[in-house]
Formats: sequence, C-alpha cells, structure tokens
Amino acid sequence: MKSPRLVAVGSILALLGLWPVLYCEYHLRFHNRSPLTIAVQPNSGWMRTPEFLTDFTELYVVSLAFDRKDIGRVACLIGEESVRGSCKETATGLDVELNVFNRHRLVLDRVDYRQSLFSDSGEVDIELGRFEGTRGELYWLELRIHKMAPELVAAHPRLKVKANRKAWENWIELEGYSIYISVPLIWAGAGRIRKGVRG
Repeated sequence: MKSPRLVAVGSILALLGLWPVLYCEYHLRFHNRSPLTIAVQPNSGWMRTPEFLTDFTELYVVSLAFDRKDIGRVACLIGEESVRGSCKETATGLDVELNVFNRHRLVLDRVDYRQSLFSDSGEVDIELGRFEGTRGELYWLELRIHKMAPELVAAHPRLKVKANRKAWENWIELEGYSIYISVPLIWAGAGRIRKGVRG
C-alpha cells in the first residue's frame, strides 16, 4: 500500500539535504566578486569611473591589469624584477594616483602607486590599493596617470576592483563541508520516497 506520509517525509528530508548546497551555490554564483573592470585611457588627467555596487562587507582590491605582452619587459616597467639583474637598463614606466569614494566620504585618499603584487596567471596584475567595502554601498574611483610607458599602453591597461579572495573562499569551504550533511539527508529522503511509492 502506498504511503503518502512516507513520500512527504522523504521529500522534506531531500529538500533539507539540498538546501545547504543550493545556499552556498547562490552565494558563489549570484554575488558579484568583480564589480568593476574598465579600460584606462592614458593622458586623460583625472579619470572618474562609473559607480559600482559592492556585494560583500569585505576588503576590496583595486588593481591595474595588462595583457601578457613581453612579460619580462612589462614586469620591469611596473617595477618587478622577475629575474635578478634583468631590469638594470629599464626605468620604471608607471606612476599613477588613486582615490576611492563612496556617497558619504573619501574612502582612500591619493594613494601613489607602489608595486605590491605581480601575477602572470593570464595577465599582469598590479595592486594599487585596498579599501573596506560595505555590502550594498555605491563606490567610484578616481585615477590619475602621471606616467605610463608606451609598452604598457599597448598592453591594454584595465582598472579592476575585486573582492578579497576571503569573501568567497569561505563559501567554497562551507560548500565542501555541507556535502557531508546533504548526501545522507538526500539518500534517506530518496529511500523513504521509494518505500512510500512502492508501498
């Protein structure tokens, strides 16, 4: 004899099992971790970006990204000596100034460029500054380029804002742990549904 009650209990258990995974997936897929990417126009004085919304109350990193064209040369121009002695005849080819604002105040005031991050995973990425973002707040940047070498201009500079990795790494870790809860609940729910349907 079929048992609607067993089917109902099994469905509830299965839904409870799915909920932690779906909740983590929502945070990973539907939150904007990179709220701003915009091409930089050298020699334009102070450049103001469009406003962008932060999805996390978390540290945000402002960086300049360049294409990977002649990686060693670009590294020297941004002040990173990838191979010791390789930049002896290359002067630093980048000098920029950064401000960060929200609607209420100046968040980051006239930060001069200091080379502090170098990444060659797909692009050359250098950190210009960091600010504490608040979820749901609108921000914008002002960037002034005092100097940018022609080789850097040719590498299509882009101004980027990204949430600190910690903002989503916690959700990845939590999703991994949630599997240990979800799988037994879904399995138990599926078993009760089968029994209820077969009777």
